[in-house]
Amino acid sequence: MNCNTDFARAVSAWNAQHPANWPRSHGPCPICAGSGCFGTVPGSDGARWCCFDCDHPETAGRRARKNGPMTGDALDVEA
Repeated sequence: MNCNTDFARAVSAWNAQHPANWPRSHGPCPICAGSGCFGTVPGSDGARWCCFDCDHPETAGRRARKNGPMTGDALDVEA
């Protein structure tokens, strides 16, 4: 049994069962409440989000690169 594979499957299943209706761009962030900084990641079919607010907490989502936006999925918002 591969725990990483099992975890990835569980995350994917949870996200599929809890689809989000996030704005494409310039929306309010449901995590940090920033205005106009939140939207879906291009090419993710709406499954992933990004937030450009500098006050977005490091505990919600992941930073793809130094000083870049925070990104995540529905499970990151729920957690």
